[in-house]
Order: sequence, then structure tokens, then C-alpha cells
Amino acid sequence: GNTASLMNSRLSIRGGDEKTKFFVSGSLTDEGGIVRKTGFERQSIRANLEHKLSKDIVLTVNSNYIRTSTDRGFTGNQNNSGASIGYNIAYVPNYFDLRPVNGVYPTSPYFAENPVAVTDNAINNSLVNRFIQSFGLDVNLFKNERSQLKFKLNGGIDFLQNSTKVYLPDDLQFQRGQANPGDVLVGRQETMNTNIQAAFVYDWQVKRVNMSTQVGMVRLDFKNNGLFNRGRGLAPGQSNIKQATVQEVESQFESTQSDVGLFVQQQMNFEDKIIGTVGMRWDKSNTNGNANRFYAFPKASLAVNLTNFDFWKINAISQFKPRIAYGQTAGPVPFGATFTSLGGVNIGGLLGSTVATSVGNTNILPERAQEIEFGIDAGFLNNKILFEATYYVKTTKNNLQPLTLSPATGVVSTISNEAEMRNKGIELGLSGTIVQKPNFRWFSRLLWWKNDVLITKLGIPSYTTGAFGAGLGTFLIQQGVAPTTIVGTPAISPGVFTVWGNAQPDWTTSWSNNITFLKNFDLSILTEYRSGGDNINLTSFLTDGGGTTKGWFNDDNKDGIPNGRQRPPSPFNNAGRWVQDATFLKIREVGLYYTLPKETLSKTFGNIIQRARIGISGNNVFLATKYVGYDPETSTFGAQALANNVDVAPYPSSRRLFFHLQIDF
Repeated sequence: GNTASLMNSRLSIRGGDEKTKFFVSGSLTDEGGIVRKTGFERQSIRANLEHKLSKDIVLTVNSNYIRTSTDRGFTGNQNNSGASIGYNIAYVPNYFDLRPVNGVYPTSPYFAENPVAVTDNAINNSLVNRFIQSFGLDVNLFKNERSQLKFKLNGGIDFLQNSTKVYLPDDLQFQRGQANPGDVLVGRQETMNTNIQAAFVYDWQVKRVNMSTQVGMVRLDFKNNGLFNRGRGLAPGQSNIKQATVQEVESQFESTQSDVGLFVQQQMNFEDKIIGTVGMRWDKSNTNGNANRFYAFPKASLAVNLTNFDFWKINAISQFKPRIAYGQTAGPVPFGATFTSLGGVNIGGLLGSTVATSVGNTNILPERAQEIEFGIDAGFLNNKILFEATYYVKTTKNNLQPLTLSPATGVVSTISNEAEMRNKGIELGLSGTIVQKPNFRWFSRLLWWKNDVLITKLGIPSYTTGAFGAGLGTFLIQQGVAPTTIVGTPAISPGVFTVWGNAQPDWTTSWSNNITFLKNFDLSILTEYRSGGDNINLTSFLTDGGGTTKGWFNDDNKDGIPNGRQRPPSPFNNAGRWVQDATFLKIREVGLYYTLPKETLSKTFGNIIQRARIGISGNNVFLATKYVGYDPETSTFGAQALANNVDVAPYPSSRRLFFHLQIDF
């Protein structure tokens, strides 16, 4: 990778009077990538307005426009055109020079493409325009000494337009061998989300108990329209689809979804000694099998602050609050699960339709997740030291799973509600001020957590899914097994593979420290350690196949044959080679800041500058791991519930260094 420059600039203004308040801010971000011709730009402007229409009516309006442009480059899993830089360099030895000579890029004899030519001439850009508009209206309907009734109305829109372009010139190595050299793919996606929520809030007091009652409704609407066009056989130097020999609509997708919810909630607070909440929510969605049915989801919580009672006599313990909470929520049914889609087909020059291999299920139910948690919040020495502990059990029912159907039906599968899953976890937190002196203060916070997941019911035959098959490592979906279980070759018996690891970490801890010294210096450090958790490292699979794996040419047994030649060729040497421990220690952030004394500012600038701060900070500062790869926190498939730990020639993680200047007028 290279070294690139980064710039973040922000300007904000706030003001107003007793009746009207405003806040306006703008920001610019320009972040170059460590791979040439990659980077990220963002421009944003925000305006917030709060106005008292009368003593009982307050209107708030918030507007935000964001424009981003991302040049992603070509990395990751992409072997059909050879454009992925990581795929290429896995097969190219370091002595072969891929750089152009007199403007001519050499043809690579090792892989389908020259990655230097791709980096210099190809385009992979995403341009996003996003507008977010929200409003709020608070109305005091009634008020006396012991009660108050309010009406709250909130709503907004979120409009996003994403334009993408991938361009591979006709003179690239891989393109020259195609029937129609030169490829351009242009996509356009528009998303419009709207929401509105209305509620009556009644605050009232019964002797020493403060009560708060809420009754309301919410509606969410989602509209999505995506169009993907492609042109092949481009004229030299052209990237317009109209200049392509073959022009086609690759795909178009439209969806609409409407969710409606009703809710009621009652809160009770007895002198901050006993605090309880009960509530119920009813939801319906047009993506459910029964679009008109409301499904009920209850919740309740209780906390008892024992130190607020008169019988508590332990002065060293300033807070001791046991708590319990229970709640249910819905998991959405994806759009299209209730109907069978038709695909277009040309039959003898006439337009026809074909039935998809997956059929809809009109009886499909939303997933139902329920969680119960127990915890303790404790404070010591007037809350200078705080301790938190939580144990939770979360179960999900009606999990959506593909059900394979009999071949006699003429289709392959349908979606079902057969599965159930359980998560159990512990979360611990310890924080406190270690040192408190006039010129030195040290605050520290330590967090520790772990989670265990298990499929308690599947209801359909077990199967493997995710990644790239059993030969390279995949995930086992089976009753009594964690869905993060990694299996692969060799097979123990037909259809039963060897267990090689688990993507779920054993436990994780983070440690943050904030130190103030010499009154005006602030030092912050955030460290994280993850124990366990396995990755499917297919970058190693690529480099092993290309003979560029570290140690490939070593001769451990001194027989004159390199190690890489003696082991069976990939992937026939079993999937266990690619399942690797992803334990790591990271210093995620370090920052050192200096706040100029007010006396210095007053003498130099008068009352113009109220506060000035300078500093330096770094992200991804340090990594210690035995994992063979750029970063153990990698995911070829992005953020998703399963297969989020597959490593295939990713974009390298960057170490970032910032210099800060903050001025308040």
C-alpha cells in the first residue's frame, strides 16, 4: 500500500433567543486510499431549528444533506475477469515487473490480468446523494400541579440516490481476449423511507409514585427501485453504454413495504427507589403472510436501587441496583417471501414468463425474538468506582429458513418458520477515577463480554451454507450446533464434514483510558483484545495456489523439494488449512490534545476566541496477532449475520494519523 492524505473540516454555528434556537453545521472529508486511485469524499450540511409557536407548542425542524463519492478500486473476490488486485498478486512472483514501459503494460503470464493496468485505467465509483428531513411537534394539552398531558408528533423522510459505475477499458489484458472487449456497468438505486409517530404522554403523580403513560402509533414506509445496465464491446476510450456493441438491462428491482405499529407503555418511579416499566406493542407489515394481522410484543422491566432506602447503612457502597428486563420484538419478513416471482424469457421471439425455483409462502410469520436479562449496577466511594454486570438469554422463534421441496413439485425451495435459536451472554463493566489530583486525573473503563449461540430447533434437514463450499470451509446449520460452526473437507461420512472451527469469539475485552495532566493536556487510549474466533482465510488459499505463500519455498525436511510442492494442491489438502485463529490485540485509538489556557486566549484574541484545542490522534495504531493476513477483522461479504469472517484478498486496513485544530468563537 501507499501513503495517502486525509482531511476533515467542520464548521458549526449556533444561536438564538428564548423563542427560537438554531444550529447550522457543514463538514468536508477527503480521504485518499492507500491503493492508488481509491478514496472517499464527503460533503455534508445540517440545519436544526427549534421554535416556540406559543408557550405550549414547540416545533423542531432538522435538515441534513450528504454527498459522498467512493472510489473503491478492485479488491476482494473477483476471479472471472481477473480485475481483483489481490487475486493477481497472489499468483505473480515479486521479480516480475507489471509496470508500463513507454505507456505499454506488459501481459502477465501468471494470471488473467495486469493489476497495475487495472489500477491506472479502470473505474469503480459509487456516488451517493442523501437528504434527511425530520420534524417534531410537542404540544402541552393540559397541566396542573400533579399531572401533565402532552401530544408528541414526529416524522421524517430519508431519500437516497446511489449511482454506481464500473468501467474496464477495452485494452486491458483480460478484455482483449473477449468477443466484445470493453465493459461498463452502470447502476442506479433510489430509496425513499418515510416515518411518522404520534403519541400522547400523560405524566401524573400518585402520592410518592411518579407515573408516565404513553399511547401512540408509528408507521414506516420503504420504497426501493434499483436498475442495473451493462454495455460490452466499447469503442476505444469510451465508457458510455450507448457506445457499446452489446447493450442490456442486467436487472431491475422494485419493492415497497409498509409497517404499522401501535404501542402502550406505563412507567412507575417510587422515589428513585423502585423503577418499573410495562408495555405492549402491536406490529403488522405487508411483507407478512397475513398483512392485516397485528402481532403483539410485550415488554417489562424492574430496577430497585437499594441504597436509596433508609435501611441501607453501607457507606462505602453508594449505589447497588439489581435489575431485570424482558422484551419481545419482531424480525421482518423479507420482501417477496409471500409470492412467487416470474422471470422474463424469449420464446420464439415472443415474450414469456418462467416460474422461479423458489416459491412464496403465504403463511409465513415474522420472526419473534424474546430476551430476558438480569443485571446489577453498583457504585463505590460516592460512585467514583462503578461496576455493571448483565446476564442475558435471547431466543428467536419462527426463524426464516429455506425448506427444500420434493423434485416432484417442480420447484426447489420455499421459505419456512421452522427454526429456533438461542443466545446466552455475559457483559461486565468496571470504570472509575483511579487518580484525582489538581494537575492529574486518570479515568479508566474496562469492558468484558462473551456470547454463545446455538440452534435449538431446525425443523428442516441440516445443511451447509456461506463462503465457497466444503473444500474451502463453510458453515453448518444443524440442530444442537452453533450456526457459526465452520466445517469442511475431508468428509467423515457422506454429507458429514469435519468441524474445523467457530467464527464466534470466546470472549472480548476493551480497555479505555482518559488521562488529564498539567491541567490542559488530555490523553486517550482505546485497546481491544479478542480471544478466539476463527476466520476462513482464502487469501492464503490464493497465495498457496500461486506459490507466493510465506514459507512455500522453504524445505523443512531438507529433501530438496519445497514445502509447497510436497503438500497436496489446493483445495485437496482439506479445508482445515484455511481456517485460522483470529485472536488479536489492537490499540484502536490514541489521542493527545492540548487546550490553550483561557488567559492566553484572552490576552491574544480578546473575547473573540472562547476555546482553542490542538492535538494528534491515530486509528488502528497497533495490531498483534498470529493471523496470516492484513487484518483478522475482515469480511469479504460485508456486515451480515453469517459468513462475516471470510477473507478473500480484501482492501488492506489502513493506519490513520490525524492532526487536530478546534476553535470555538
